[in-house]
Amino acid sequence: MKNRLLSAFDWLAVCLRIPYPVIFAGGSSFPVMETKHGSQVDTIDLAQTSVDCANEWARERKLDVRFQQGNLFELPFEHGTYDFVYDSGCFHHIAPHHRNDYIRIVSDAFLPGGCFALTCFVEGGQYGGLGFTEDKLRSIFDMFDVLEIRLMQEAAPTEVAFGFSGLWTALFQKK
Repeated sequence: MKNRLLSAFDWLAVCLRIPYPVIFAGGSSFPVMETKHGSQVDTIDLAQTSVDCANEWARERKLDVRFQQGNLFELPFEHGTYDFVYDSGCFHHIAPHHRNDYIRIVSDAFLPGGCFALTCFVEGGQYGGLGFTEDKLRSIFDMFDVLEIRLMQEAAPTEVAFGFSGLWTALFQKK
């Protein structure tokens, strides 16, 4: 398995059936790739401009992805709806005093046995936001089984995979 986020598709083979309901937070190419696998895909982003551009891009390609603008903490979710929840850059911007709410929302959104994948900043890394160590991630998400936590490798701009150094990629499963 390659040491970058693309291997999340290998993770999915372990956790999920295809097609399956998926939700994404933050920008990512995963929603489009998962739609091509026949999954029902919902996305959330704070930036309306990003949502508008993504909706236009998906319409041009006749993809069924529901991009919605909103705040994760304010959107209604039906409990136990998703097999897979993917955070591609939301968690490391959440203040520590909101983490329990975030974890509750994520945990409530997916089915038992479903998976939660996360991309976040490394503590002391080159990006803004809050950074984490592997031990901190294990502690924060201790209500989930850890399937994998590892450093992401840089991907060339020509690759389909998303990959930047200075990020963690992690996969958890609901107990």
